[in-house]
Amino acid sequence: MKLTRIFCLILSWSALTSCQPERTTTDALPVLQAAEQLTFLDAFRVVRFTELGEEGGMGGVNRLEVGKQHLYVLDEESSRALHVYTETGAFSHSIRGFEGGNLYDFVVDEEAGFLYLFTPGRKIEQFTLDGTFVQSVRISFGFEKLLFAEGETLWLYAGYDTEREYLLVQVAAGTGEVLQERLPKPEEPLLDFLPQQFSGRLPGGGFFFHLPLSDMFYLFTADGELIQTVTFDFEGRLATSFEDLAQENLPEHLITHADAFLLVGDQLLFYFSEAGVPAYRMLDIKRLSFQELRPQDKSVDDFILSFACLQPMASKGNTFYSVMDVDYIRLFLSESEGSQFEGLMDSDALFVVLEMELK
Repeated sequence: MKLTRIFCLILSWSALTSCQPERTTTDALPVLQAAEQLTFLDAFRVVRFTELGEEGGMGGVNRLEVGKQHLYVLDEESSRALHVYTETGAFSHSIRGFEGGNLYDFVVDEEAGFLYLFTPGRKIEQFTLDGTFVQSVRISFGFEKLLFAEGETLWLYAGYDTEREYLLVQVAAGTGEVLQERLPKPEEPLLDFLPQQFSGRLPGGGFFFHLPLSDMFYLFTADGELIQTVTFDFEGRLATSFEDLAQENLPEHLITHADAFLLVGDQLLFYFSEAGVPAYRMLDIKRLSFQELRPQDKSVDDFILSFACLQPMASKGNTFYSVMDVDYIRLFLSESEGSQFEGLMDSDALFVVLEMELK
């Protein structure tokens, strides 16, 4: 069966919501051999930028989620709170752990009306969307990240530093009971590295997962059944061990990791570090080819869009969102004229959410 035929069968979103497809493994996709090169302004149209109100005391950003009418921004270091804003950027409220202290992560389930905070002691604290505390559940094993909420369940990334034999674990949100596990740990563990963004939801149900510091990419149904294993071909240049990364001066040919996987419409957007410089790609899941995104020379706006891909991101349909420090944008604007972001030079906001749409 040809590669194109396999992908048309497996990667079509309708297949994820209909009959259960067979598990399939494809030949490696050549990441470095992009079919075409685009600037960011070729690929995306800036819809708007939304200045975030300062009332919440947010001093940094670690994760962004976009709801139907709200923006959810996690600041785990400065204010140690989840800050909620309206879609226009007005501050709504902040949510902190019931017992105070650090916040490591969060997920939102607007359909069910709850959000969940990952707090010290392996605890997951449940709140209503307006910030009312519901309950706290202690997970019986160590884990590194909340991936998403699905009905009355949560998917967790256990990582390597735990007694679990699998990397992905689904638990009951109300009790922490383990419901199912997916992806056995490799016999020879990869470097335990936690990227910024390596999983996400698929339109119509299901989710994807990229194994950190590897060339492996997986597609699952909404029930957690593995339906597709995809290998990205980095031509033997991907660093996957402590020995690789421990070198005082990394060889220029090494690619240190791939990160920030985000599905925007039919495009899987991500970047990897090549000789210390981010290289951007989009996988077109219909044409089954990679496009290289490269900032246009001397275009400040294009560079700002590329920088946005390195910040916490979220997507909704054909639109992706990135939350950025306004001071960084001012640095880019200080020596330019005619930018569509010039209005931020006089902004009092500390952070702004950029909203960009696929062309």
